[in-house]
Amino acid sequence: MSDIEPASTLRITVTRSGGVAGLSPRWTVEAQEEPDVAEWLALVDSCPWDDEDADDDAGADRFVYTIRVLVHPSETSSDEPPVHEGRQTATAEERGARIPEKKLDGPWRELVDRVKDTSKR
Repeated sequence: MSDIEPASTLRITVTRSGGVAGLSPRWTVEAQEEPDVAEWLALVDSCPWDDEDADDDAGADRFVYTIRVLVHPSETSSDEPPVHEGRQTATAEERGARIPEKKLDGPWRELVDRVKDTSKR
C-alpha cells in the first residue's frame, strides 16, 4: 500500500467477532487530508500483511479481529487515470486480514487500538 498516492482517501474498519456473547462490534475511521492519510498509511504499512500464521484458528470463544483497509486515489482533473510508479491508481485498493486475539500484538495491536480510540471521538 505504500505505493498509493499520499493525497488518497482512506477507510479502515475493524470488526471483532467471537467470544461467549457472540457480539460483533465494528469501528471505522476515515482520513481524507494530509497529514492524517500519510500517518494512517504508515501504520497500515507497518503491519505484517503477508504473515501466513496470522490467520490461525482462534480457538473456542476467542475473539478474532477482521481488519479491512480501503484506499481510494485522489481525484484528478484530467480524464486519464493517475499513474504512480508506472501503474494506474484510478481504482480503489483493498487489503484485509483476520487476526486471532492471541496474535494481536505489535503493529496489529497498535492499528486496532488506534482505530478503536479514534472512532469513539
